[in-house]
Amino acid sequence: DSEQAAAVAANGGDILVVARAGSGKTRTLVARAHFLQQHCGVQPHELLLLAFNKKAAEEMGVRLRTCSGAMPHVMTFHALAHALVKPKEDLIYDDAEQGMKARKLVVQSVIKGLERDPRDRDRIRELMLRHFRFDWEKLALDRAEPLSQEFLKHLRSLPRHTLKGERVKSAGEKLIANALFEHGVEYQYEKSFENDEFLYRPDFTIVGNHKIVVEYFGWKNDADYDKTSEKKRAFFEKRPMWTFLEFPPIDVQRADVARFIEDLVTKLRNAGVKCEKLSDESIWQKIKERSIRDLTEAMTGFVGHCRRQRLTGDSLRELIERHQSTSDPEERFLGLALAVNQGYVDNLAAENKDDFDELMWRAIDRVNVGGTSFERDRGLEKGDLRDLLFVLIDEFQDFSSVLFQFVTALRKQNERASLFCVGDDWQAINGWAGSDPVYFDEFALRFRQT
Repeated sequence: DSEQAAAVAANGGDILVVARAGSGKTRTLVARAHFLQQHCGVQPHELLLLAFNKKAAEEMGVRLRTCSGAMPHVMTFHALAHALVKPKEDLIYDDAEQGMKARKLVVQSVIKGLERDPRDRDRIRELMLRHFRFDWEKLALDRAEPLSQEFLKHLRSLPRHTLKGERVKSAGEKLIANALFEHGVEYQYEKSFENDEFLYRPDFTIVGNHKIVVEYFGWKNDADYDKTSEKKRAFFEKRPMWTFLEFPPIDVQRADVARFIEDLVTKLRNAGVKCEKLSDESIWQKIKERSIRDLTEAMTGFVGHCRRQRLTGDSLRELIERHQSTSDPEERFLGLALAVNQGYVDNLAAENKDDFDELMWRAIDRVNVGGTSFERDRGLEKGDLRDLLFVLIDEFQDFSSVLFQFVTALRKQNERASLFCVGDDWQAINGWAGSDPVYFDEFALRFRQT
């Protein structure tokens, strides 16, 4: 259409094309490459099309073959880095779409190795127990200095998981669930009750020979919520064989937590429920497998961020020492993460392996000192970054700081190369993988304009 045609023929400086999903961004990028060859005298070796994953790069290649003769260079950023560096090490990476979990497996092996040391095993156990017992609302109330609104917004977005592994809605529900679990009380969370009047799922139903429900009424003085609470009370008033225990929010948010748990346990014991406090080691044995799985997931993400920022052991240690942790679990996590990250690096070195994040940095190092030639497909495709006139980037919302460093290094050797980028900031969902929307939002400030 006319807007796509205008983008295809745009001239001058670096260009960012912003368009929503399904609007033909990749089609426009491919048409741009074809247009430059057919109508502007640009040679195939002077064009480089870059994508963030292999599937997208292959799709661009297929489209170009249908409309062009000679093929320009089309590849992923990592493929370009590989073609520049030509590493001798085996490369590992995680890719959910392809089912690759190589980095995760290395991190997992490091954690299992730490577990064999009694001191580190205790560190892991204490971290995970405190993590599942911790709640940010208590943190916000206990702090002398208020948390920033941005940080509070982030905390509210995080799921609350209990020791048992359920995802609950509030601090009060998490506290009750953990107290039940720690005292060996079997329960079901939000079990459905048959009721013709309304759908009813009490917060906690005690399992076994008991007929007991525990409700945490988290709000007060809200007309609709109070009305629903009354309906729940009335529901069990008609069922005298059931014991209905309710707890208001003030008990959790302001009162002493230990006293609240003691009150809960006393009421359960009075109702005939056996409640015996389990040792931390007994609790750990119940949750260990799931906890190690969760810890591995979190540590894999942490290691990935360190690799993308090229944080070495010393620089990471200094960064952690300067950091002011907001909670005890966070401080414990960072202390353990330092050991896990170093174990990951040592493991790669011992196995003669490397990852794609470090490969990108090695490519940047090589380009910065003048190494601009690249070769791939066993020599069938050769090129040189100094020859490029245009670099076309798909899904630019996934651009990152390390890729900005790469573009900077490229332009150090080749000032002529211009960027043509397409993307949609509404699809910027890959922050976990290092993408940073600042390059999209501040494109006019960070890239060349005419």
